[in-house]
Amino acid sequence: MFTKEFNSPGFNQGESLRRKLSEVEVEIVGLADSNICIEQVTDLKSGSIDEWITPRYNIRIHGKKLKLAGDHPEVGVYFFNRETGLRIKAEHIDIITNYPSELVVMVPALETGSYELQITTQYVKGKILKMPRTAIFKHDLHVKHG
Repeated sequence: MFTKEFNSPGFNQGESLRRKLSEVEVEIVGLADSNICIEQVTDLKSGSIDEWITPRYNIRIHGKKLKLAGDHPEVGVYFFNRETGLRIKAEHIDIITNYPSELVVMVPALETGSYELQITTQYVKGKILKMPRTAIFKHDLHVKHG
C-alpha cells in the first residue's frame, strides 16, 4: 500500500486573500473519469495491435488505472477463451511491467481460439480499493498455432 508523507511549513491567509475568496466562483463541469480502461494491446513478437497474441511471448497493454495491486484473489490478468469458457490467469511472475498506464505480460500457453482480455485490480490513484474492478478489452485477441 502506498503512503504519502508531506511536511510543509505552516501558513496563514492574509486579509487580502480572505477578501478575494468572497469573489471566487466554483463551477462543476462534470465528474472525472475514474474507470479502469484497456486502450491498446500490442503483441511484442509479431507487432500485431489489438488482434493477434503469441503464447509464451510478451504483450504490452496500454490504458488507464491498470496497475495490478491489492490482495483480493481476483486481482490479475486473465484470458477468457470464448469457445471453451476457460478463464486463464497470467502467473504473477509473468507480469514484467506494472504501471498505471502500461502492463507488459507474458501470455500463458493458450490454445488456438479467440480470447477476451480482462484486467482486475484494486488500484486507483495510489490507493487500494476495498473491492476490485475489472476492465474488459473491447477487441477479441486471437491465438493461432502453426
